[in-house]
Amino acid sequence: YGRADLVREALSPEVRADILGSGAIFGSPTKHSSVPKGVDHLGPLRSLITEEAGGREVPVVAIGGVGVDTAAACILAGADGIATVSALLAHDTAEGSRR
Repeated sequence: YGRADLVREALSPEVRADILGSGAIFGSPTKHSSVPKGVDHLGPLRSLITEEAGGREVPVVAIGGVGVDTAAACILAGADGIATVSALLAHDTAEGSRR
């Protein structure tokens, strides 16, 4: 998750990943053992993926504690999208999670 060796492995011809996750950006109740890397991790990760992807566009998705208040910062820092679990589960209804 976000380590150069794992990025290279994921982008190798044998694996050829179409999308990569960032590893934990923030602390998260669903990723107890992950060490948050913060949004500053996303720019260098984006650069590494671009460099190693051999001309392919491989999106990076920010994950780990990302929610409504932090999603924009992740995109501005270099993520192409976000993935969230805890932010959705924090609401009692589907209507609440859409806000």
